[in-house]
Amino acid sequence: MSAVFKGYNGVTRNRERFTWSKTDGWQSQVTYEGSRLHILGIAGNVSQWADELSIDADGPTATLTARVGRDVTGAADNAATDVVTSWNLQSNEVQRDLREATIVRGLTETQIVAVERAATSAKAHTASEDASTFIDAGWNTTQKNLFWFFVRDQFNFLDHEFVLSKTELVTSYYTVGVSMAGVGKLWTSTQIVAAEGALPDAMAASVTSIAASTTPSTDGDAMPNDSSNYWYYRWLKKAPNITQTSGGKFERSTEWWLALWPTWLYPTY
Repeated sequence: MSAVFKGYNGVTRNRERFTWSKTDGWQSQVTYEGSRLHILGIAGNVSQWADELSIDADGPTATLTARVGRDVTGAADNAATDVVTSWNLQSNEVQRDLREATIVRGLTETQIVAVERAATSAKAHTASEDASTFIDAGWNTTQKNLFWFFVRDQFNFLDHEFVLSKTELVTSYYTVGVSMAGVGKLWTSTQIVAAEGALPDAMAASVTSIAASTTPSTDGDAMPNDSSNYWYYRWLKKAPNITQTSGGKFERSTEWWLALWPTWLYPTY
């Protein structure tokens, strides 16, 4: 006795799903079902218009799911205001030259050079000689500690700097020129708020606390032999990243890095 199977042996389009979000716009998902052979046969055609497709073909029947991604070509909406997505405050670990350490800034360039030369001389002699004999009797504690670091070839130390970032959706009327304003320049916290809007209360409190506890005593000092340039503990604005999203909007991500910067390289905004 033989069995007879009746039905359509081609491909059936049996499901269609639509989703929308502010970030991604409209997305659609279409599902096809049929024999494994026929599903694989239409995959090439579907790939011409789909942004992404997947095929489940574990048995004689198969399922193909095609997705059309973000609607980046749609007309801009009429919203006149920008939609803030998020603020973020984090600390990054950085490696700095030992000569940049706050405690070492109390030494003159002549004093640092003298320590470096003594450490070089100590390393050039045999291991049986006492390195302490190369320490000058008139050195202070900072010079002595710096000497032992140099003798051990430790020229760097780990430090951290804070990064404040803002990610938002902006309308097409938000010009790139405005986004680029003040890039590569030093900002105060007040200037950031004036240009970008008030920070969330908890974030603002954190920024205030950071400034109160980490501002170095050398903030505002003139650079050596240069009374026209200074060291400022401020936020350095980085160039923004801009990505096209849905409905004529753009996602803009901007960062400000807090550290002690020389105005000779980074002018104030």
